[in-house]
Amino acid sequence: MTETDDAMPESSLQLLWSAAQIDVRVRELAARIQHDCQGHQIVLLVVLKGAAIFAADLMRHLRGEVFVDFFAVSSYTADGQSSGSIKVHHEPRTDLRNRHVILVDEIVDSGLTIDALLKQYLAGCGARSIRVCALLDKVAARRVPVTIDYVGFEAPNLWLVGYGMDTDGLGRNLPDIHAVPNPSRSD
Repeated sequence: MTETDDAMPESSLQLLWSAAQIDVRVRELAARIQHDCQGHQIVLLVVLKGAAIFAADLMRHLRGEVFVDFFAVSSYTADGQSSGSIKVHHEPRTDLRNRHVILVDEIVDSGLTIDALLKQYLAGCGARSIRVCALLDKVAARRVPVTIDYVGFEAPNLWLVGYGMDTDGLGRNLPDIHAVPNPSRSD
């Protein structure tokens, strides 16, 4: 993105976490996951699209047998607000029995997506354990209680972009995480 990009010039963004800070925290989260799973098979279930970059970085720091699969989910309306329900466009196909499952999302805000995925798709799957890993926890936006086992950073109740998060499809490629003034929407 450049200064001439009318949708979201980088100069108007507020830096919250640099790529270096994110890298350190992702390494720490991977070490904790590795310790907790004690050498057993791990399945990362990644919530697309936003968590793709975070999950790729996290996966690179895990050792042993690591599988990856995806949920494609939407829950936002055209004006960037949570719709209150989720629509699943793609479900994982990996066998989860007797494996440690880590549900990976880039940000947990309302908690609705994580809650629905845990209750509707992962309950009774036969996993050795199911844990949630989120780079960002936006506690102030929580509408339903969810447990996040691995949290990178506690996020302010602002619209965020970068490191996989977007506004109108823009900004996912930014290596840092920024707050966006006057956001319009995201998927």
